[in-house]
Amino acid sequence: KKQRFWLLFYAALYAVVYFFAIDRVYGILQMGVALSLPVLRLYNGQRGKNPAANRVMKWLFYIYYPAHLLLIGLLLHA
Repeated sequence: KKQRFWLLFYAALYAVVYFFAIDRVYGILQMGVALSLPVLRLYNGQRGKNPAANRVMKWLFYIYYPAHLLLIGLLLHA
């Protein structure tokens, strides 16, 4: 409960500063961090039970993340 409080506190502080100093829309969107709390609450602190699937997902994300940034960069400069 304490960790959730501080997560919301710092997210709200960041959102308020952003809202008043830089961009109002992004400041409001930052409060979407609160939507992550129900998902985080479901986490039981353990890794998945299938080690093969864990390895596949690990490499999928290692490849996907830079690949999608590259694709976005190519599309923006095309």
